[in-house]
Amino acid sequence: MRRTVAFLAAVIVASSAAAVEKIGPTWSEVTGIQYSKAPLNRAPAIIKSIDGRATPYHIVKTEPGIRHIGVQGATRKGLQASSIVMELELAPCKRYYINTQFASATTPDWRPVVDKVESIPGCKLPPATK
Repeated sequence: MRRTVAFLAAVIVASSAAAVEKIGPTWSEVTGIQYSKAPLNRAPAIIKSIDGRATPYHIVKTEPGIRHIGVQGATRKGLQASSIVMELELAPCKRYYINTQFASATTPDWRPVVDKVESIPGCKLPPATK
């Protein structure tokens, strides 16, 4: 059993490294971490997938461009929130904080919101060509 778990862990790490290598020198990031606590009825989101690929990490690196992002709302008062797929154009070297905005404190109705977009430290845009 331990060998199976160790093997699976090695496969996951290897596939993650391969996925990161394919992205290139510039990338975008998506996370469901709640950036701002101020807006009423806002909660973190779960980023389930990007372009149909499952995302098991809290911060997901992906290529810039138009992406289809699977988002699940936060669980509230024992109710599992629904999932949706949103389309978002990701700029290079930017991190997107996607959160859930509930209609009220007592309803499970929500919509995804981009709470914050910030620059990614260490990500360098290529120089503009003339």
